[in-house]
Amino acid sequence: MLLLLWLYGLILTLVSAVALGIPRVRTKLRARRLWRQQLQQLATAPLPGRIRLWVHAASAGEFEHIRPILAQLREEMPALSIVLTFFSPSGLAAHRQTRLADRVLLLPPDTPAAARRFIALLRPHVALFIRYELWPNYLAQLRRHRIPTLLVAATFPRNPLWRLPGSRWVLQQLLSSFHTLLPLTPQDAERFRRLLPQARVEVIPDPRYDRIWTAVHREQAPPLPAPFCLPERFHIVAGSTWAADARLLAQALQLLPDAVRDRSTLLLVPHEPTGETLQQLLELFPRAVRWSTMATIAVDAQPLPILIVDRLGLLLSLYRYGTVAYVGGGFGRCVHNLAEPAAYGLPLACGPALDGSPDAPHLRAAGALTIVRTPAELADWLTRMACNPEECRRRGQAARSAIQQRLGGTERVLTLLRPLLRSAEDAAALR
Repeated sequence: MLLLLWLYGLILTLVSAVALGIPRVRTKLRARRLWRQQLQQLATAPLPGRIRLWVHAASAGEFEHIRPILAQLREEMPALSIVLTFFSPSGLAAHRQTRLADRVLLLPPDTPAAARRFIALLRPHVALFIRYELWPNYLAQLRRHRIPTLLVAATFPRNPLWRLPGSRWVLQQLLSSFHTLLPLTPQDAERFRRLLPQARVEVIPDPRYDRIWTAVHREQAPPLPAPFCLPERFHIVAGSTWAADARLLAQALQLLPDAVRDRSTLLLVPHEPTGETLQQLLELFPRAVRWSTMATIAVDAQPLPILIVDRLGLLLSLYRYGTVAYVGGGFGRCVHNLAEPAAYGLPLACGPALDGSPDAPHLRAAGALTIVRTPAELADWLTRMACNPEECRRRGQAARSAIQQRLGGTERVLTLLRPLLRSAEDAAALR
C-alpha cells in the first residue's frame, strides 16, 4: 500500500505539472488554491459539538444524494458538527451558504501532507463519501485512524484506466477502506461483491428521490404570464439545456404541425444562463422573452410563446407548469436530472448520452423516457404527446410511479449511520 501511495503521488505531481500548461485547466487549478486559506480557518476556529461528521462530494450534483440525510441529522442531532467538502470550486460556490453544514470547504489536494493535516484538524468520527470519490491518501488516513467511512450512492468505477494490469488490486485496496458500500443498483452491488467478497454491500434507493419528492409537494411555483398557465395549452419545459439541445428544440418546433405549434408554450431553462448563452438563445428564438424582463415586456397569446429563464434555482418549481419535459445534457457528457420532472408526473425526452445517469435506466424501462437523436424524432414525440392526451397521461404516471417506488433511501442510510454516530457520542461522553 505504501508503494501504491508513492506511485500515486508521483503521478499526481506529473499530471499537475502538465495541467499547468493548459490554460483552461490552469484556471481551475488556481481556483482550487482556496483550500490553503480554508484549512487555516479550520485550524483557528474550532468546530462546535463533540461529534464531527465529514461529508465529501465531487460537486453540486453529487451533493444532491446526501442532502436529505443531512437535513434529517440536523433535526435529530443538533449537537452534531457537519463539515462538507467539495472537490469542485463550482460545487463550493453553489452550497457555500447551506445550513446543512457547519463548514463548507474545498477539499485540499490528495497529497500525504495535506491529507494528514486535514484529518488531524477535523478529527472526524464518521466520514461519508459520495458516489465515486476514491482519494487514496484520505482513505489511508481514515483507515489509519479507524474512522468508519461509508460510500453513499456508490457507483462502480467504469473508467477504462481501471482495466489496466494491476488496477483490480488497486481498486480492492481503495474500496476495502470503506465500512459499508451503498450502491443504488443491483448491478453495481454485484460488481462490488465480485471484487470484494467480504465487503459489506447494501443496495439502497437513491436518497435524492426523497428530497425531490418532498420538494415537489412543498415548492411554491413562481407566477408566470397567462399563456404559460392555461390548461388548454401544451406546455413544454426544457430544463438544463446546452447549445446542442437548444438547436435541436429550435429545429423541432419548426417541424410541428400548425395545430400543435399554435397551442404550445416553451419554458427554456439553460443549464448555465451566461450572457453568451442567452445571446445565442435569443438568436435561435428571436421572439422569446427573458425571465428578467417579462414584467416589462408583454408575453401575449401569440403562437408558441417562449420564455427564457435567465436565473438559477427556479427549474424544479417551474416543472410544475409542464405538460412534458425535455431534459438537456444528452448530447454532451450525460443527461441532467431526470428525476425532478418525473416526480411531477411529466413524460420525458432527452438526447442519447445516458451513461452515468442514475435515473435513466428505470425511467426508460417504465416507458416514461424517450430518447431522441434528431429534430424530427423530437417533433414526432412532441406531436404524439400533444395529440394523444391518454398516452401523455400514462407516460407521466409511469414517471411519477418510478420515483415514488424508490423512496426511502434516506432512512436506509440513517439506519446505518445513527449507531456509528451514537457510539462516537457515547465514547466522547466517557472521556
